[in-house]
Amino acid sequence: MPNVAKMSRVLYRHEWSSLDEWVEALAELADCNDQTIDEVVRAAQRKTADIYFE
Repeated sequence: MPNVAKMSRVLYRHEWSSLDEWVEALAELADCNDQTIDEVVRAAQRKTADIYFE
């Protein structure tokens, strides 16, 4: 099962601690279906909205 929160953090918000973490998240994303990719984007957008409305 893909880790949507981690992929969102690493790929969408660019919060990664090492290049290996980014590569692993990208590889995981490559194996995802369209629904899971949409979840990654929605998770990132929710986090962005939280920043502006807290």
